[in-house]
Amino acid sequence: RDTKEPGRDRKQSLAPPPGTFRHFTRGRGYAPTVAEPVVGGDGPKKKKLRPHDEALRSFRYGDALDEALRTRDPTVVAAVLAELERRGGRAAALRGRDEKRLEPVLAFVAAHVAHPRYASALSGVADALLDAYASKLGGAPAVDELFAKIRQNVADEAAAQEDLLGLAGTLDVLLCHNDRMLRESGLRD
Repeated sequence: RDTKEPGRDRKQSLAPPPGTFRHFTRGRGYAPTVAEPVVGGDGPKKKKLRPHDEALRSFRYGDALDEALRTRDPTVVAAVLAELERRGGRAAALRGRDEKRLEPVLAFVAAHVAHPRYASALSGVADALLDAYASKLGGAPAVDELFAKIRQNVADEAAAQEDLLGLAGTLDVLLCHNDRMLRESGLRD
């Protein structure tokens, strides 16, 4: 080929023709220098699941609850309990616990059963715990103490709710009386 096109350099003429194996594998052996930025790396990184999510994924419900309790984050524990309830695995997660594995669950329920955000979920958990371990009451003082604390917290919350309902009723009567007085005096239509 003696005919060289003007403006074409040697590098372009040595490029493999499109559609060939050499064309598709070009640049595969190239390693970037330290100064060159690497874009993309080895591909998208997979998001690592938390230990309680891994346990849920492999249907180890008791381990999932234990891992969630280790985080000491009440929102995580409540979310795991809600997921266990949704899957129908709450009873399996709570069943078969010895004193060592039962205490963190009872301590969490005792600490958060009166909190408005967690009360609806934890009342069912407390009921399930009482059903599962009622026969073992009196066997371990620490467990008995935690059950008593749960009972006391629930009783305190029920009394507070009752007081608030009474206060709401009183406020309702006062507001109705005030509204009637304003209408009679002509200040309110």
